[in-house]
Amino acid sequence: MICADRRWPETVRTLALQGALIIFNPTYGQHDEKNLAVMRTRSFESETPIVFAHPGQSLFTNAGGDVLLNDTFAVPAFSVVEVNLTAVARLRADPESFLHSRRPRVYRG
Repeated sequence: MICADRRWPETVRTLALQGALIIFNPTYGQHDEKNLAVMRTRSFESETPIVFAHPGQSLFTNAGGDVLLNDTFAVPAFSVVEVNLTAVARLRADPESFLHSRRPRVYRG
């Protein structure tokens, strides 16, 4: 997912439905508190960890929408975080998960 693609729920949801267990989001755009809220929401609603990479910020949200890493930098740097993809698969396997609870027939045109 590149830069502003994160603004729309459909981008992350589509990738998750196609089997993505983690999404990387390189960007040079917005990286403030609103972005933090958007990234947490996208991860939570699609049960997908997101790695957000910006020259001034490294952000990692897990599949539950929790922030596991939020490093900010005055000069570009890097961060390291461990990801448990087994936990993502386990979350999605639950019959009550968001991905299983979707009702696409409600929003068909």
